[in-house]
Amino acid sequence: MTREDLTDGLEVEGPEGYAIITQEGRRFLLHLEDGTSAYTDTVALAAWKPVVMSTRLFFYGTLMSREGRGHYLGGLADPVGPASIRGTLYDVCGMFPALVEDGSGVAHGEVWQVRPGCLAAALRITDRIESFDADWPSWSLYLRELRPLLADPAARDDCGRDPVWVYVWNGTGLGAAVPGGRWRSPTYERTTGRR
Repeated sequence: MTREDLTDGLEVEGPEGYAIITQEGRRFLLHLEDGTSAYTDTVALAAWKPVVMSTRLFFYGTLMSREGRGHYLGGLADPVGPASIRGTLYDVCGMFPALVEDGSGVAHGEVWQVRPGCLAAALRITDRIESFDADWPSWSLYLRELRPLLADPAARDDCGRDPVWVYVWNGTGLGAAVPGGRWRSPTYERTTGRR
């Protein structure tokens, strides 16, 4: 990253996790995710990469608003509406779904918009839930990737066509494909009587 790439409030990812850069005169200050701050120079900043600025997430499983983990992003992100993405959903042990990109299927879920200045915190939470580690992707259960949404004329809200962050399966042991590409947890079925 060069001095020209730096802007006040830029979110970056590097050796110490996520941080936000602010500029004070000719010096740069890294505000680290653990709450500490440190002055740095452009040489040290070379190890940090700008976080791609998509501030939207696509969820198709337990992180959807009516599922068990939707509340984890409270105050950081808000559901926008239904959306679809290319790929097939598979059941994993009857507990959660996995998205596999096969080029033929369609997975249905919802888009969430991350609130300004909250991207690093939101990704930290969802990365932990989805067992994604940017430093060890081959050991991660899911990979976090940017993918385009599919056009959905039936959707009530305009989720747009810009890429969204989505977690794609990187593990083994898939069960059956989820019928219709719409996953609901067993808890959802028990409490609502609907699939």
